[in-house]
Amino acid sequence: MDLSGIVFHFLASSSFGDRAFSAEIPFTGNDHILLQAERGSFESTVKKYRLSQETVDQFKKLIDEYKILEWIGKPVSPLEITDDSNKTMSSLTLKFDDGTSTDITFRETDKETGEKAAKAFRTLFFDSRKDESLISEEEIYPTIKDCREMKETHGPVVAVETRAFSMGMMYGSNQTTTRTIEKIPDKEGMVLVTVKKQAGNKPEVSESKECASDVLEKIQEISEKENLPCWHYVRRDPSKPDCRPVVMDYSSSYSISLFYDDSLITGNPKTKRTLEDNVSYLGGEEVVKALRELVTECVAAAGISIEMPQMTLFDQSNGMPLAMAELAPDFQKTFPSMIPMVNAATRTCKGCGKTGLTSKFCPECGYPTE
Repeated sequence: MDLSGIVFHFLASSSFGDRAFSAEIPFTGNDHILLQAERGSFESTVKKYRLSQETVDQFKKLIDEYKILEWIGKPVSPLEITDDSNKTMSSLTLKFDDGTSTDITFRETDKETGEKAAKAFRTLFFDSRKDESLISEEEIYPTIKDCREMKETHGPVVAVETRAFSMGMMYGSNQTTTRTIEKIPDKEGMVLVTVKKQAGNKPEVSESKECASDVLEKIQEISEKENLPCWHYVRRDPSKPDCRPVVMDYSSSYSISLFYDDSLITGNPKTKRTLEDNVSYLGGEEVVKALRELVTECVAAAGISIEMPQMTLFDQSNGMPLAMAELAPDFQKTFPSMIPMVNAATRTCKGCGKTGLTSKFCPECGYPTE
């Protein structure tokens, strides 16, 4: 069987987000088109470049120069683990004319040769994308179905974090709840549960407890079944009426972040992949609900129950300018009818069932109240 082409993969991770490149480079036929998919934390695009035969031959030369075909089937060396948040990873998929393919990580050989080969392929890839050879560029909005079919390799889930944020029209009315569950090293079956809450500019309150739980194993099962790491790239298409944001007098957001131990894959012990609000809007609500319930059950099992810091309507510490805060007592005497606004009827959360809520979004799980 002969090599019919390659797919070059390049992942750049940093504290600001990820950029994942996947470029298909055909070796056969007369019309060589480089098809590049670029997925990022905020946008994704597909670009087509016309490649010259000379460029294609350069890719073939690299295959021969580093004897890449001889790497097939060889054991892969583990990566060096570092604390650096800025990481890059290159890999190849070799495609053959019989329809089969195999992956190359550049770690099937000694470290020096692998790094040289990876750098050579990366340099040629970026050099081959020339403006004059750009055929088309299209911004894409991956659906959950698209993301289920994407390919990313990750290690086990070692932590999960939910973040709920809501804010009304009143200045300083923002509320944030963060719940984190992380595996405790050297303590099999034990996790550290942390809940943090903050209202306006009030001091953050938090509580942490250890408890026995298999919640991360259960989340791992869902992650593998649904290919959750790639849901990080789900986007709403603004050209579709049902995907356009609705403007209201308040705002709310809810996200679930999964952390994977990719020490043996990229050298990053906590790779972060986040499921944003887009996931629920585009059909992933049941999965989000299942993850949220697992986190809620674990928090309850740990015995953590802290209240959101309470704010009064004219509390200076919620971020209101000093001049306005000083006028508050006179304002209350002059307009007493406006004070009951802060004593609205209580509601019940649709997500976790918490009662006695006065906000439109639950401070526990971030879901709408009724």
